[in-house]
Amino acid sequence: MISLIIPSYNNLQHLKNVYASIQKHAPEAEVILLDDGSTDGTWEWMQQVEIEANNKTRIQKSEERVGHTI
Repeated sequence: MISLIIPSYNNLQHLKNVYASIQKHAPEAEVILLDDGSTDGTWEWMQQVEIEANNKTRIQKSEERVGHTI
């Protein structure tokens, strides 16, 4: 099985596009979405995706921005 980890910070539209592409081209992949303290609705969208994905997508949220270097 392939697992893809997708971090995001305030880039909801791009994240939606990436997720749709993964679902189209690699529907068997496990997707792990990471919200790095976004304020643009990313977390709310991720929660909805997790409900609809039937255990194929997991989500994680950071309460504050930690960035990719941490």
